[in-house]
Amino acid sequence: MSKSTGVRIVVKLLMILITISIYFYFQHPIIYRSTNLRAVVAVNDMKLVIEDVSISNLDEDKMHTQIFEGEWPWIYRHIMEPNLPAELQLNLLKIASFYTRRPLSNENANLKLTGTLIYPAGIRNSPKNDGHELMDRFDISLNPGYCNGTGSQFMSGDNYCRWQSHGTFNLKDLDKELSLAITDKASNKVSYIYFTPRWEKERIMQGQEFKWAIGPAQPVENYINRINYNKTQEALECITPEARNGFQIPRLDKNFKDADIRYTVDWEDFLLGYGGAYRITAEAGKYQNEDQTDFVPTTDNKLIFYTVKNSDGKFYLVLAH
Repeated sequence: MSKSTGVRIVVKLLMILITISIYFYFQHPIIYRSTNLRAVVAVNDMKLVIEDVSISNLDEDKMHTQIFEGEWPWIYRHIMEPNLPAELQLNLLKIASFYTRRPLSNENANLKLTGTLIYPAGIRNSPKNDGHELMDRFDISLNPGYCNGTGSQFMSGDNYCRWQSHGTFNLKDLDKELSLAITDKASNKVSYIYFTPRWEKERIMQGQEFKWAIGPAQPVENYINRINYNKTQEALECITPEARNGFQIPRLDKNFKDADIRYTVDWEDFLLGYGGAYRITAEAGKYQNEDQTDFVPTTDNKLIFYTVKNSDGKFYLVLAH
């Protein structure tokens, strides 16, 4: 076989691979995320922050049925059966997830509302107070659309929990004005939010569905940890790209080194042109119990950070002092 023949074969194989890759890319579910909603509603003595409305044509009910009934594609079983090194197995599963089709819905799409429920600073999550009782204090509904359940994600010692409400939505209603109704069950007060979404469309790849569980204090925690270990360049990754050049790095005194750091979350209605931002107070000290609800500070120096959620669905630092 001549060299030119071998080159032609390689080119043809590459073209086939590219064609197959393009085909499977378009088999991945579509997600529409509203990029122009930031709303805060008072629920008794709490603040309900609504960050995100997303709609996708992923058929989650069918996908969950396949998982629980063991109806995995054969390629997954062949990757997981051998005792492969963990990193190799993970990389192979990522490739397999790209070249397999997940079930899609042809009718009602999946609806998800995402945000943060902020408690008063004195209330801290613990295994005895996991946020579910606080979540039961309100109802949320969307029109057009239907919400049929709300879940939460919390970390012990925080004064907030991440929440997500699930439901269904007809894709024919994408261009319509939406209305949110939030009911405070204690007072029966209903707050309404009307808006016309500005949708950002993208394909859902493996793992993107779990971004909602990352909290607004996470970039602050990552930033302080990296600064403490002199990883300044890695710390800059926690800052929103447009603010990195002029970001004023706060000075960490010795009390923040090898200490327990407690983060308290609140909400600012306006900050430097942003449509609201999370205010994160960092304190150095020592936790007095395993639930991280009792805390004794070791310094009066408190660091204040502000974080926002960008259109990519991630939280970033935008300001500190």
